[in-house]
Amino acid sequence: MNVLHLPTQVGGNSWGLAQAENQIGMHSRVLYKCENWLSYPGDIILPYSKVKIIELFILLKEFYNIVGKYDVYHFNFGSTLIDCPMFGLDLFDLPFYKKKNIFVTYNGSDARQREIEDKEFMQLSGEKQDVLYSNSKEREWKKKRINKFKKYGARFFALNPDLMKYLPDTTIFLPYTIPQWYDIEEYPKKKGP
Repeated sequence: MNVLHLPTQVGGNSWGLAQAENQIGMHSRVLYKCENWLSYPGDIILPYSKVKIIELFILLKEFYNIVGKYDVYHFNFGSTLIDCPMFGLDLFDLPFYKKKNIFVTYNGSDARQREIEDKEFMQLSGEKQDVLYSNSKEREWKKKRINKFKKYGARFFALNPDLMKYLPDTTIFLPYTIPQWYDIEEYPKKKGP
């Protein structure tokens, strides 16, 4: 089975999953839109351009290279390869993948909605609820994106249990992977007290 994890490095989770999948005989690769300051390893790291139209061209070219070549596309951080809201291209490439082959993992702020978080905090703390910060535009935007993944048959994962309340009921909690888990040395167990 060929798996492609994309498009962000958030938490190094994609790399950790891919390495575990490769250990059990799958062919799993990781594609990042660009290098970030944490420099998690990846198989394909696309060059970054400050000129947004050039960056879009790079993404379109890579999309052509990957579409139809993998059995599973596992998106990270609630995003896809061609996800360019400034051009009106929210999750643009999503309809072009086979419906049964789409997985998406949410990490945190890609699903959390501040209004709900503030309300729950205030209920627990006993503070007045009239000081809520509400950004309904952002909340609706996140819901729209989640619903688009749902429309295209995505299987949902959440790396933090609190995210489950924002995602479909079928969402599965998937704990963070350790990006270089295979480099951790095993220490012998101590005998006796």
